[in-house]
Amino acid sequence: MLVAIAGVLVKTLVGYLFNGYLKSNYGSVDIEGAPSWYGSEARDEICVSTFKRGGLESVEIAKDDSKIKLERKLKNIVNVVITKRFENESPDDKAFLSHVRSDKKVSIFVASHTNYKNIKYDNEKRITFVRNCVLKQDFITYEKKRLKEMVKELSYHKADKAFDELNGESPKKSPQTPANKAFEELNGI
Repeated sequence: MLVAIAGVLVKTLVGYLFNGYLKSNYGSVDIEGAPSWYGSEARDEICVSTFKRGGLESVEIAKDDSKIKLERKLKNIVNVVITKRFENESPDDKAFLSHVRSDKKVSIFVASHTNYKNIKYDNEKRITFVRNCVLKQDFITYEKKRLKEMVKELSYHKADKAFDELNGESPKKSPQTPANKAFEELNGI
């Protein structure tokens, strides 16, 4: 069942990213003093724009802020896809989807895939504008891999539990293998 949910989740994510998401969230942005690219999305990328006031140090601060904003945006995309697609799921499925929502490695993904498309510092106004993007396909590949690993770990854990029951062993706390740890986190044990 988890494999089916993971497959549906990936298909929904792809459809959301390439069909309706960008059209529904971005029109034109007109901020006084901002460059024309501020707030714009590229067709094959997920982007965020940010600005910071200050001296040249504001360039690095704006870049760091854009990474944080991009992480939030990616988490929000997954959250919206799950919410739109999965409404009446079983408790086990809801637990799995909750685990999918709590991506602890998204910051690593953003750090390794971030692409600063535009950076502009206006010396007169002492303001920095930054646009930071990741490729949609890279994000989809990342989510596919993450879901595949989660399903595999949980399947191994369930198989171990089934073998324990067949051997007549009473339910006990399992050794902390990566699969068992992931399943226990998923179920809040």
